[in-house]
This record gives sequence, structure tokens and C-alpha cells, in this order.
Amino acid sequence: MPHAHKAMVTAAKVMASTAARVVRDSDLRSAAQAEFRKRRGGEAYRSPMPDDKTPPKNSRSS
Repeated sequence: MPHAHKAMVTAAKVMASTAARVVRDSDLRSAAQAEFRKRRGGEAYRSPMPDDKTPPKNSRSS
């Protein structure tokens, strides 16, 4: 297996494991949400997508 592919597989496993831990651990989830709010500085998320546009249904289709 090429090194880059092996690294991507390892990264995917780490992200999946982290996501599973966050789903199972409500204290961790609450702490992450609080940190996210603090980093945002009270500013609400605003999508860069213009309101009159919609994302493509499948970006891989031709």
C-alpha cells in the first residue's frame, strides 16, 4: 500500500474513532460545543453560499 494511502486510512480511522467518542460521551460533547462557541466569539455561523444559490446535488456527476 503506498504511504499516502496508508496515511489517509489511518487519518480516517482516527477521525471515526474521535467521532464515536464524541457521540458516546456527553461531557466531551458539551465541552467541545462550549469551546466552539467561545472560539466563535458569539458570532453565528454564516454560510458562504449565497442565499439564492443551492449546492449541487452530486458534485461528481457530469
